[in-house]
Amino acid sequence: MPVLITVEVSDISSDSAISGGEISSDGGAAVTSRGICWSTTENPTILNAKTTNGSGTGSFTASLSGLLPGTTYYVRAWATNSVGTAYGNQVTFSVPAVLPTLTTAAVSGITGNSAISGGNISDNGGSEVTARGVCWSTTENPTVLNAKTTNGSGSGSFTSSLADLAGATTYYVRAWAENSVGIAYGNQVSFSSSAALPSIMTVAGNDILPNSAKSGGVITSDGGSAVTARGICWSTFPNPTVANSKTNNGTGTGSYTSSLTGLSAGTSYYVRAYATNGAGTAYGDQITVLTDGNYIQLRDATLGNGIDLVLMGDGYIASEITSGEYQNDMEEAMAYFFNMEPYKTYAAYFNVYVVFAISDESGISNLTTTKDTKFNAKYNSASGSKMITDASTCFTYALYPPVSDLRETTIILVTNSSRYAGTTYLYSSGEAVAICPKSTAKAPYDFRGIVQHEAGGHAFAKLADEYTKKEEAITASDLADLQLWQNSYGYYKNVDVTSDLQTILWHHFIGLPDYSYVGAFEGGYYYTKGVWRPESNSVMVNNIQYMNAPGRELAVKRIMSLAGQAYSFDAFKLKDKMELTPATKGSGLDIDPSRFLPSPILIEVR
Repeated sequence: MPVLITVEVSDISSDSAISGGEISSDGGAAVTSRGICWSTTENPTILNAKTTNGSGTGSFTASLSGLLPGTTYYVRAWATNSVGTAYGNQVTFSVPAVLPTLTTAAVSGITGNSAISGGNISDNGGSEVTARGVCWSTTENPTVLNAKTTNGSGSGSFTSSLADLAGATTYYVRAWAENSVGIAYGNQVSFSSSAALPSIMTVAGNDILPNSAKSGGVITSDGGSAVTARGICWSTFPNPTVANSKTNNGTGTGSYTSSLTGLSAGTSYYVRAYATNGAGTAYGDQITVLTDGNYIQLRDATLGNGIDLVLMGDGYIASEITSGEYQNDMEEAMAYFFNMEPYKTYAAYFNVYVVFAISDESGISNLTTTKDTKFNAKYNSASGSKMITDASTCFTYALYPPVSDLRETTIILVTNSSRYAGTTYLYSSGEAVAICPKSTAKAPYDFRGIVQHEAGGHAFAKLADEYTKKEEAITASDLADLQLWQNSYGYYKNVDVTSDLQTILWHHFIGLPDYSYVGAFEGGYYYTKGVWRPESNSVMVNNIQYMNAPGRELAVKRIMSLAGQAYSFDAFKLKDKMELTPATKGSGLDIDPSRFLPSPILIEVR
């Protein structure tokens, strides 16, 4: 048998290489043929791929062809004589991987902002394709640094969706595929998108009047087709179109302002900007315009018949409403109302509405400055805390929400002022308006204290003031008025003109261990003598965040009555939260007589 060796492989390319052999002995019989053989498995023979390179002994060179990238091959030289075929030593080499081979699919499904393409990877280049897709640009030979899709991995065909295209624009597209060597691209194809709808945003305006409002739009792109009409459209139903009320504000891109007219007070309108081009009509995002007298509901009663609490503001101009300041102030007042017992425990019995009221001027009138405001709220003195308002207009606006009965409705009028003051209008028939400025004074003379004293104490619970400012006994005239409102209308039953604990109005609390702090404390209803209150401290004295026990009971009795449910003292006691901690009761707070809020304005309805 011949004796030979295999020459190391050289000149390796993606599909070919050079090897050979050296035959040192013919084994005693002439070598009739020789060459190299190779395979992807070890110990190849002439039954595998091979070359034939002449005869005889000595060295020879052979070329391996038809190799696959990324593949390891085993190679041996061979020589044949009359005895048989001998093989040289085995050598190995690897063909390097190359970029994938792929084509780009023709573009179809073309619209103004999208299209369909894809690709076919016919050869992975000897290395697995780990990512593939299409890329596109408005300039030739796009790469993955431009817009692209990623559509899985592996060889074969795939489909891609091109999105966010500009209308009426020429695009260049190439499929791409990535393996360990790098990224390869298919042939380039091009297409032109159709005209697309314009790109438009709706803009909210600040000018809101009883029967009109401002809005507008910004057109950032015409979609590749000229904008021939633009404006705003509106309706009382969501998603208005140009088939509803609309304006026409010229042509072209850019920003514009529109006026909504013919609106009805107390109505919500849905507004969208629109723009029309050759592709059709596009709409901006929807906004809601609140006209004067419009309302929203902040709380929905889940117990009883639903007791109506209506909040509205005076001295707020349109921009203070659209900025959210108005609603934030109303929500703050509501939070204060329900942050004192018993309202905290019984909050589920209340419906709460906010009515939007637009004033022509911001702020509140006083003795030297007159503001044109919706409800004509005014400070009644240069430095005092009494206020007046147009209560009849308050009642008109309180009827915009679906309140059941104004006589059973508590109105909180938040005035757009930081001055400490507050006054409640109390009607013998049940109506009430609590004027509550946004006081920035130190507690307990802040906004919280005013809301809890005026709205929680006077307006809803119908409680009397318990502070004193007259160093004398109650006069016969004031005694008669007090007893009239107590006996005829059921108001002011948190004070009494007797100290007899057997007959005093809250005598049923006396002697109960849980209410040991309830008694008869002289001084109340503005007089130091001849009138008694149930406890030493209370929200009706100096606005602390605490309503005394008989006051809480009076509030709960009214809640149960308006809710259409029966009241019992035993049930009251089970749910009563006394909140006796010093911080809550305001122990240690100085009582400043100059800060006492004024007595309610009482209107007897006959």
